[in-house]
Amino acid sequence: MRKSGTAITSNMHPERQIQQENLRRFMKTGKKIRSPSYTLKASKMRILQMAKLFRKAYEKEAVVAWRSPFVPTEIFYALDIIPLCIEAFSSMLAGSLLSAKTLDSADDAFYSRDVCSFLRCAVGAAREDYLPTPDFLVCTSHYCDSGGKTFDNLAKKYKKPYFFLDTPYHYNDKVAVDYLAKQLEDMVKELEKIIGRKMNPDKLAETIKLSNEAREYFLKVNELRKNIPSPMLGSEAIDYAAIVANTWGTRETIDVYKTLYEELKERVEKQVDAVEGEQYRILWRHLRPYYDIGIMSYLENQCKMAIAFEEINYIYWKEMDPKDPYRSLSQKLLSNSPIGPIEHWTKEATLNFVNWYKIDGIIEFAHWGCRHLNSAAHILRDELQKIGKPFLVLDGDCIDDRNYAVAQTSARIDAFLNSLENQIAVIK
Repeated sequence: MRKSGTAITSNMHPERQIQQENLRRFMKTGKKIRSPSYTLKASKMRILQMAKLFRKAYEKEAVVAWRSPFVPTEIFYALDIIPLCIEAFSSMLAGSLLSAKTLDSADDAFYSRDVCSFLRCAVGAAREDYLPTPDFLVCTSHYCDSGGKTFDNLAKKYKKPYFFLDTPYHYNDKVAVDYLAKQLEDMVKELEKIIGRKMNPDKLAETIKLSNEAREYFLKVNELRKNIPSPMLGSEAIDYAAIVANTWGTRETIDVYKTLYEELKERVEKQVDAVEGEQYRILWRHLRPYYDIGIMSYLENQCKMAIAFEEINYIYWKEMDPKDPYRSLSQKLLSNSPIGPIEHWTKEATLNFVNWYKIDGIIEFAHWGCRHLNSAAHILRDELQKIGKPFLVLDGDCIDDRNYAVAQTSARIDAFLNSLENQIAVIK
């Protein structure tokens, strides 16, 4: 673990009220776009949960950690710290067609457009004083190339402590697990000094238990989604993004996932199909363009392609041991599919999903700037060709709509649909 910056002397941040007002005014200048079709009570509960998290981050007495997506939240909830994934703000701004303004601000600060737009958008929001002042920042080395340096720059801007967690390549090695666990434990010792209170081992064990329980319900959700017809719209499911969720370790997350499980269980029992007249089952790789839900709606409603599963919702980690929290969280981090050799991702994850969910074709939304994801596309294509599964790579950007062409995307989807039809005809 690498740490930089100086310790905070107070957790009082009256400027957060101004920052919240700045954001409110900025959001008012945005445009209303068609929202995703949230048909489930659990989805509405999840939105309220995220809104509550954002609101709490603006409280002047809250201790707020800015975190990259894979930093485990369980530690922060055990310390009564708000774990804020600032890239979630980017998706919110993109959803109101406001991301271009904050991306321009990042451009003015000489951030290259080769840097992931999730990060550039967050940098711009920070420069415009829309985000709540952090008390410290934490980033992992996986698997965003520009994440570590971007967080370092933000830590210098706010003059706050910064923790960089080095994630080893050898994901299934005991030495690697111990190495990362030690970094987590050392970080907690430093956090205790920063916030002026000790970690309560019992509370940490409790957050691990809560995380385990939520995990069990989401595993049941993913099992139900193997049903044909698909009981849940992929355009709704993708916004759960369980891998990068901000709320692992809270009771509210258990309530959300339990409700989701119960709703899907009822749908499966009643044979309710989320996509009326489902003809094809699709595996979706990566996230979606947050400024345009139309692409997924077109797939499901017009093309009758049920997005049966999204890799971002894969629960890849084992149940954690509350008595050994740091090694358990280390193993959780290292279990992430893109860590290690490419076979760990393609053969041990993606190809399994194809079998488990009876997938007819795969669509990858190739987010500009995500080199780790995009670099695997051609290797994966070769593997999928061996089993006769059509693979579509849609070039685009999750946050920056200037890197997205609707007409071209629709044309490529139509061509992909034809290849699916031909493939099914051959099988028959």
